[in-house]
Amino acid sequence: MSLKIVQEPIYNQIDNTSSAFDNIVIRGVDELIAGSGNVVGFNQNSVYIQYNGNVAVDVVSTSTDDTNSSGIGCKKIRVNGLFSDAGDSNKLKPRFAEFNMNGTTIVNTATAGINSFSIINSVEMISNGTGNCNQGDITVKKTTTSSLMGFIKATYSKSHAFIYAVACQSTLLVKDIHISAFAQTACNLKIYTQHLNNGTRKLETQILIKDTTNHISHPVNLKVLANHSIYCEVIPLEGITGSNFITINASALLI
Repeated sequence: MSLKIVQEPIYNQIDNTSSAFDNIVIRGVDELIAGSGNVVGFNQNSVYIQYNGNVAVDVVSTSTDDTNSSGIGCKKIRVNGLFSDAGDSNKLKPRFAEFNMNGTTIVNTATAGINSFSIINSVEMISNGTGNCNQGDITVKKTTTSSLMGFIKATYSKSHAFIYAVACQSTLLVKDIHISAFAQTACNLKIYTQHLNNGTRKLETQILIKDTTNHISHPVNLKVLANHSIYCEVIPLEGITGSNFITINASALLI
């Protein structure tokens, strides 16, 4: 009789060492559940994807205090996502761009990186004034349109949309999903994966959020393949009343 030993990846806790994987935390926060449902992340109606192509983005705040010159709020942001490499069979590869904020005036010239994305994974403040956080809502939209690709709520300093797009030659291993919610309206939380090149979407799991305070740990053991994304939607099951708040977290390994 032979004994087969299976080793799972473990978190790298040692400084100045390398590993074949990265620890990823996907966190979605939503303070208002919409009547028709929405992607978790401050009421985004949909996840914007430019299939087999890239688009430039416009960055702007609702506050004049979010400016690189003399503002007390956000001075600079970094956008992380994927771009479609037309020279390599439209493979999706990591890319970033950094922008100096100019208050309520649109900015679309990157100070570092390249302003051209297929999908955005995160937006984060990397430089600030004495206010220590962004003073207004910061939106990242497809240039000259209203197509929302990323969003930072005022005072939050980073985006909180539950979405992660996996680049080519990578795999995302999601083991558990944790949910905390205060819901006066019962709703259904659906976890999807989606192919980023052809749009094929699959429902992976769904979780009932009762009309009460919820703390749920939901095992999924989900493998998100290269050129796919994972995201979630909240669908109300009854007429919306009162306040509804949800936070969803997933810890994962990118290998």
